[in-house]
Amino acid sequence: MKTVFLLLLAIILTNQSAFPQYSITSSRVIDTNVVGISLLSSDGLNKLGNISFQNGEGLKYVQFSSKGKDELLILTVLPETHQVISYCFYFFETTKADSQRIQMSTFNRFTTGKGISLGITQNQLELRLGKLQKVYHDGRITQCEYRLKSKQSRFLTTHHAKEYLASYKFIGNKLIEVNVQLFLE
Repeated sequence: MKTVFLLLLAIILTNQSAFPQYSITSSRVIDTNVVGISLLSSDGLNKLGNISFQNGEGLKYVQFSSKGKDELLILTVLPETHQVISYCFYFFETTKADSQRIQMSTFNRFTTGKGISLGITQNQLELRLGKLQKVYHDGRITQCEYRLKSKQSRFLTTHHAKEYLASYKFIGNKLIEVNVQLFLE
């Protein structure tokens, strides 16, 4: 019995390419929901009440302001299925003209499933998601990125997505914008 086990272990160790390799940190990096609405799900949109979609470049999108009207959330969805493929939220001052296309949400603030919300520091972002993969500096704006390809994440492979890209913009070490996108096969 011990010989069979050792033989199986040797086969597995020498043939690791037969098994998908997922980074232990990829599960920390991927932040797949905002205010309880998951990427590639259409069910969560019901939490936001009656939604009126706007059309743009073959996709539909919907915009929500926070209760205080100081944050804006944009969800991009597939037109046929209403599955969410991206979310973006940032500080915003709602004007009267905006009220025609921006719907009010019941949320005071927009927060992701990993606890990312506007105003946190770059250090707090890294504590929640892991070491940043790329950091760009452009004057007073710092942009940080996490990017994963399908072979790096079980979530992407399971949902037939080829890539995950999350970018975070900071001014003065204060998070001012979150943008998360899935690219489907």
